[in-house]
Amino acid sequence: MEIKEKQRGKEMKVVSYLRVSTHKQTSTTEQQGILNNWIKANGHSLYKVITDEGVSGSTTNRDGYKELLQLIENKEVDAVVGWEISRIGRGMLNTLKLLKMCMDKNIALIGVGDNCDSRTQIGRTQIKLLMVLYENEAETTGRRLAEIRNQKKLDGKVYNGRIMFGMKRVGDRLVKCDNEISRIRWIKNMSSRGHSYYKISQMLNKDNIPTKEGGKWQHNIIQRVMKYHYGEQV
Repeated sequence: MEIKEKQRGKEMKVVSYLRVSTHKQTSTTEQQGILNNWIKANGHSLYKVITDEGVSGSTTNRDGYKELLQLIENKEVDAVVGWEISRIGRGMLNTLKLLKMCMDKNIALIGVGDNCDSRTQIGRTQIKLLMVLYENEAETTGRRLAEIRNQKKLDGKVYNGRIMFGMKRVGDRLVKCDNEISRIRWIKNMSSRGHSYYKISQMLNKDNIPTKEGGKWQHNIIQRVMKYHYGEQV
């Protein structure tokens, strides 16, 4: 189904959507500058600017994104424009749902930086292909980061911002914390005697022994600690 021709070559009421998840990415100010130039060059009018900062595109739980969906549902705009399609929604399934929603409402979905425009069959195909590429890139990046974290863990180096109970940071290395290690051995001993992790967490809390973050123990926290120090079999 083609977007109606009345939008092609005619002025459109545009909502621009901006998103950055890290400080290293193109800022929302820079993104809006690019979009403003495109909107002006094509004779369109800017209806609203919606911004999400510090959030991943893989989730739809974004205040700005929810507002964007509401604008589309109410057919308040003729086009949704982003710096790149991946800035609007990196997740493949969510972006395809967004594309269908826009098509159903006769609203164009446009990525200026990657030259994607849903008003044509070729443009919609391009969006779908890009989403496959972005999804594959995200999976590859995630796998490489996991491999790096695992290798750092094996080398006894700090591999993320959180340090497991039983370990402490010395420079960029992780070393055992004797006081916490003795507590872990106690947990293992209690577990071998038949006490559940839930029961053990109650015992620790009763004795006012905090977790690494200073909070209360729960059975899943103990499970993660034991898995870290003793492996999958625990």
